[in-house]
Amino acid sequence: MKKLKMFVFLSGAVSMLLLFQACAFTTGTDEKAGESSSPKYVFLLIGDGMGQNSVKLARAFGKLNMDAMPVKGELKTNNVLNKTTDSAAAATALACGVKTVNGALGMDKDGKAVESSAALAEKAGYKVGLLTSVTINHATPAAFYAHVMKRAEYAKILSQAYGAKYDLIMGYGVSGVKESAAAGDAEKAGLAVFYKNQDAFFALNAILKPTVVFKPFGYEMDRPKTDDSSKALSDAVELLSVEQPTVAAQAPGYTPVRDAVRPLNEYASKAIALLYKDNPKGFFMMVEGGKIDVGAHANNTYAMVTELLEFDQVVARALEFYQKHPNDTLIVVTADHDTGGLMIPEKLPAGFAAKIAENNTKFNGKKFSFQNDETMQSVQEKLAKQGIANLTAAEKESFEKILKSNSKNKRTALNQNALRIADTRLGVIWKTKGHTAQNVFLFAIGKGAEQFSGVRPNSDVGRIMKGFYEKK
Repeated sequence: MKKLKMFVFLSGAVSMLLLFQACAFTTGTDEKAGESSSPKYVFLLIGDGMGQNSVKLARAFGKLNMDAMPVKGELKTNNVLNKTTDSAAAATALACGVKTVNGALGMDKDGKAVESSAALAEKAGYKVGLLTSVTINHATPAAFYAHVMKRAEYAKILSQAYGAKYDLIMGYGVSGVKESAAAGDAEKAGLAVFYKNQDAFFALNAILKPTVVFKPFGYEMDRPKTDDSSKALSDAVELLSVEQPTVAAQAPGYTPVRDAVRPLNEYASKAIALLYKDNPKGFFMMVEGGKIDVGAHANNTYAMVTELLEFDQVVARALEFYQKHPNDTLIVVTADHDTGGLMIPEKLPAGFAAKIAENNTKFNGKKFSFQNDETMQSVQEKLAKQGIANLTAAEKESFEKILKSNSKNKRTALNQNALRIADTRLGVIWKTKGHTAQNVFLFAIGKGAEQFSGVRPNSDVGRIMKGFYEKK
């Protein structure tokens, strides 16, 4: 919990200072205010599945950087048929400015290809970077370069990623294609490829040709430490001139993990530096917190929150850049849709975040676990030892269904069910494992941010951003 407290302190400090500084900056070192109606540096940060209650729950873990952004609104996420969207249709709206049918990427409802803001930015001479914590050919990043009617056409989507010739595409692995084959195809297409040696990417001084970076990894909460993670927090404290707390930056016995997949915010920080260097024109950068959605689909509260907090650290990196270039930078933070229909108590009690983390520790299958040969009696005995007694009829039925199933991995299902029940008893209730039609939050700061206020269709984001690059 000491590590969590340090994170809370730093995020809160960044947020409070940025809230005051957002209105204080009136001059900059780049273009003079008013020289261009379009921002020079554009960040579009997308939390996949990041519903409003997901954000509200994450606030229990500390102040969020996205809350420091002065312009606030909401997006309507329904698809073109006015139905609950999937990630493909929602991403196409955010990227291309048109609503479409579920499954379509970069295509309108009639199957006509539509250009994205990223594609227009590249044509106009801006550098382009797409980053995600899921695979590089997954729905959200793909909407910014691909044109297919079926989001599962992974090989075709990947070939279009290479053909886009964007400066940088980075993700945690690839879908539907073997890594070695994906790397070989990228090299044949003339791209620089980093899929084994992540250290080599972080050692880059410049992007000399289109670059792709990918290496699989799981949830942020399972990520090994890297020396850069601690440094990132220390740098943020120094940048904002906040008195640094007397907390050891590294735990005793800490050994940096080399060639590991780092937290998303570190890739974002490196990408910002590379896209900014020797670039008089500017850049467009999309970063997706993709595994917020994965955690929500699994109804895993702690996994979802952990991913959201890491995504918020990406927001912090963008805000750090904004501080240096306030007159030329636009940051927009939003989600593609809500996942899970999360419900939480209206007022969260003290220590709520710690209890969510404790539930994860109890039932994540590492320190405690059910086995595949459990009986209802043994399940209840083990639950009672973990503080879950007097199961309701519905709770018993949920375990009985798993025990009677033919699943070869009952152990995992039992653990997940126990975790869901433990969270439910805290008042954290997931209504579905799918998407919902709820509105999502929209935050903005910087040049042109006022265009993103109010309640509006998600396609407005793509439409407005495409306007920055059209006929340039």
